Amino acid sequence: MKKYLLSLAMAFATIGMANAQYSGTLDGISLKSDSGMGGLITAENYVRHHAATYDAEGNSFVSAAFDTESFDVQPIGVSALVMKINQLNLRTWVAPIVGAATVKTFLSDGNGGVYAAGVFADEVEFRGTDGESKTIVGYMEEGAYTTSQAASFIAHYDADGKLLALNKVVPEHDSSLDNTFMYYPNDGDIYCTIDKLMKDGDKLYAKFDYCGKVTAAENTATSGSMDMEGGGFYFQAMKAAGVAELDENLGFKKVIVNMYTNRFTELYNLQQVFSSTATMKDGHLYMGAIGNGDVNVAAFDSGMTLSHEMSEAGGFNFGYILADFDLNNPIKSQIKSKIGVSADDFIATSMKDMYFAGDLLIVSGNFQGSLGFDNSIEATGSSDIYTAAINPTDLSVIMAKASGYDEGDKTKYEEIYTAGTVCGTKLFINGYAADKSDHSLTAPLCYIYDMTTGTLSKVASDGYIFGTAATAAGDKLLNVWSADPFTATNITTYTVSSGGVSDAITGKGAVTVYPNPVADYLHFSETCDVELTSLSGAKVAAAKGVSTLSVSGLPAGVYVAKVAAASGIATVKVVKK
Repeated sequence: MKKYLLSLAMAFATIGMANAQYSGTLDGISLKSDSGMGGLITAENYVRHHAATYDAEGNSFVSAAFDTESFDVQPIGVSALVMKINQLNLRTWVAPIVGAATVKTFLSDGNGGVYAAGVFADEVEFRGTDGESKTIVGYMEEGAYTTSQAASFIAHYDADGKLLALNKVVPEHDSSLDNTFMYYPNDGDIYCTIDKLMKDGDKLYAKFDYCGKVTAAENTATSGSMDMEGGGFYFQAMKAAGVAELDENLGFKKVIVNMYTNRFTELYNLQQVFSSTATMKDGHLYMGAIGNGDVNVAAFDSGMTLSHEMSEAGGFNFGYILADFDLNNPIKSQIKSKIGVSADDFIATSMKDMYFAGDLLIVSGNFQGSLGFDNSIEATGSSDIYTAAINPTDLSVIMAKASGYDEGDKTKYEEIYTAGTVCGTKLFINGYAADKSDHSLTAPLCYIYDMTTGTLSKVASDGYIFGTAATAAGDKLLNVWSADPFTATNITTYTVSSGGVSDAITGKGAVTVYPNPVADYLHFSETCDVELTSLSGAKVAAAKGVSTLSVSGLPAGVYVAKVAAASGIATVKVVKK
């Protein structure tokens, strides 16, 4: 077997340069490095997803797809690559995944290595840089592999690209539906998709979407189902979502959260969990989902039901579900839901991403009709990309923004969210407009939300961004993208001059604002005029010629203090406890 050594990967570190992905000049952001990998894939097979992340040392990990010989590897179908890129923006190693597979997510292991998870079909070979490999097999229906990537994998690579561990999760039929003898799933109806890896202490967790049944070592998760025609003639399993704790071998140890709909024995309206997302921080699991109908949330062996009734005007009432699960004290967990309404028969509402920007929980996706986080916001055309800032303490909405882009005829076109991240004081939100009939792309959609001003700006782009990441310090941004027609994978990094989300952005010698975080009173180092606004730009307090400002009556959250004094002008992010 060939060895995919460090020297081999380094030999490909300077493959042809690409044009900068963002057009024009962006305040506080400058191009650092641009590289491209041409000829990896044919246009019709391009995978519109790239996983990307940074580790604490500033190394990045990026995934790519390939269907032509690349890095001296012959693919089987649309195969995948895991790449490590060092701080000098040179690829240090490449680990091929040979077979039909897609990397959905990365998580740094804290030791220079990375955990990778995604989906696969058939028989797939994972190769490490030391020449060793492991093979896993996927989901089968009636004794034959399905063409869909219905099973999930979790892999662990060390700092040098050696494959340390590999495991899989293969979904199953719901036996109770099989026993009706009126259950005929098609290719792709049964699946388990891991699209987020998380860590709390020394424990690893995986967020997954699924349909059917998923079995862990200690329990199982089963999705809801419905009678398609009434009378018990044809049943169908519905979409659901969950979070599982992983064992030391990267297998599912226990499903700790399951979001699913009821099992129906008579004809009923479509009810399921359309999409979900999650993140973790300080011993809490935060989860978001879009559901319709009665959504059951079973967590820590207890559950509750959220009801989102169908709209009388037709279409759907989409339930925007937010949950905070306290991993150390489950009784303190909380869950809330809001409603977004659409009269369209086209289902294009999702929660696809969740991460923290300082003390704010950021949720992004796309929506149609009215946005559940702010019903006054209506989608332009068929659907819009959105982002929302959530107070994790009480799950209240602090800010909600929509793209407002008119993609054209709402019966023909739609908007799709692809990837987002927080870098410094800016949120980067990416997606595209596409034709509903054949999913061909019509325009890249790239937005920046400036947390210091509360403004959302559309950015001109030369390409479509399918993966993005930023360093924890907020000083480096990475985009993985492609130009249409899709063949090459391009990687662009930028340096970002602004600091962390809670840092002051101030001129030399300008007034100092303290304490931060604050409970009751803000103090200023000299007499000044001050205006305090929410992240959405709404003025919440103002005073002239003061050295102290009371904030005790304001809700907990993040605010912007604009301060003018004799020594200068300062704009400061203020966290209200």
